[in-house]
Order: sequence, then structure tokens, then C-alpha cells
Amino acid sequence: CFGEDTCISIPDIKAMVMVLPPSEPRITIAGVERLVWPTAQLRAPIGVALFKDIHIISTVTKTDATLSI
Repeated sequence: CFGEDTCISIPDIKAMVMVLPPSEPRITIAGVERLVWPTAQLRAPIGVALFKDIHIISTVTKTDATLSI
């Protein structure tokens, strides 16, 4: 009590915290399977664009886990 007329008692409780490992991210890279370029274009000063059609997708699965003891 801190000088108050009424004291409040808070009971002790037992608690547990479980830390789960994070889910692994999944990175998917998709594009053209084969690239064929003439040698002259590979030697050109400007080079060639190797990934004209590339798609990169990164996903992480989020789950809500509950645990009852």
C-alpha cells in the first residue's frame, strides 16, 4: 500500500513464453531457360542483357501458432 486506504493484492501467476524459429523465406527466380547469343554480340562494348525476362518473387509464410499447456 502506498498510503492508500485500500490495498490491492495481485496474485502470483505462472507464465511461459515459447519462441518459435522464424519461417524460411522462399525466393523464386524464373526466366528464360536458355540464352543463345552470337559471339559478336557478346564482344560488343555495350554487352548483352542476360535477363530481359526475369521474375524474382520472395515470399515468407506467416503462421499464427497457439500452444495450450
